[in-house]
Amino acid sequence: METSVELREVVKRFGQRAAVDHVSLAVARGQFYSLLGPSGCGKTTTLRLIAGFEQPDEGDVLILGERVNDLPPYRRKVSTVFQSYALFPHMTVAGNIEFGLRQARAPAEEMRRKVGRVLDLVGLPGAANRRPQSLSGGEKQRVALARSIVLEPNVLLLDEPLAALDEKLRREMRIELKRLQRAVGITFLFVTHDQEEALTLSDAIAVMNRGKIEQVGTPEEIYQRPRTRFVAEFIGSSNLIPVRGSAGALLVRPEAVHIADGTIPAGVEQVTGRVVHSVFLGPQRQVIVEVEPGVRMTVLTPASTSIPLDSRVELWWNPEDAVILSE
Repeated sequence: METSVELREVVKRFGQRAAVDHVSLAVARGQFYSLLGPSGCGKTTTLRLIAGFEQPDEGDVLILGERVNDLPPYRRKVSTVFQSYALFPHMTVAGNIEFGLRQARAPAEEMRRKVGRVLDLVGLPGAANRRPQSLSGGEKQRVALARSIVLEPNVLLLDEPLAALDEKLRREMRIELKRLQRAVGITFLFVTHDQEEALTLSDAIAVMNRGKIEQVGTPEEIYQRPRTRFVAEFIGSSNLIPVRGSAGALLVRPEAVHIADGTIPAGVEQVTGRVVHSVFLGPQRQVIVEVEPGVRMTVLTPASTSIPLDSRVELWWNPEDAVILSE
């Protein structure tokens, strides 16, 4: 596998605290790779170490196989898109996109051609002469992306770039981001705390917690086969049933649990409980069932399902849909 970015046992401390604690990862060339985790888990610091805005206390940062620990940001052939967009209000859209090219003393005709190309790529043809204050949030984000892509970096670093957008626009921009990444073929390294964003966009996800990587895998692997309790609880909704005689737990996702409405199939796992809550979610209904004191299971059913509160119900699931977590 040809890697765009590799970290080898990287440590970054602030005082006595290790914000990044012996992190190793490898991002394949052309991948959409996400660093996912809660606030304070070290994902943005990891991104800044790759960008060159921070230097590691231990370990190595490599870009295209070259150790870059001592290189300044402008010599790393990476570009960063920030949450704040950081557009220059006194410049036109074209001026903002050209800024890096001007710093590199690119010829005027080359700049004009490249600006036109990236504006087409991000879906803003004809916007070259507009000012940032006339743009919507989504349009500003597209200009920020265009400004980074026009520099033709080996790696595009994105630090929670959709966080400032409303929910509807965020969903639309996810589609645009994935389309754009496929169109330009650049490696995207994306930082987010939003699990849905990571699952939707990524080829691979590294889940971070307290400065360490808990698990790396495809979205399907991370969701369906989490390796730790933290990953299971952070990604999606989880039913965690204590395993008697050990510190482990059985994980079953809500969509894999069924409420019996007749004969229960052979060979399945099952449990009896009492309906304590029911919530209408549009296309689905969320039913919460208490199966023993202090243990509740969440079930997703069709919206038309109607089960009175306090009803006794049988729940069942296929054994292959469950995962034993030892941590």
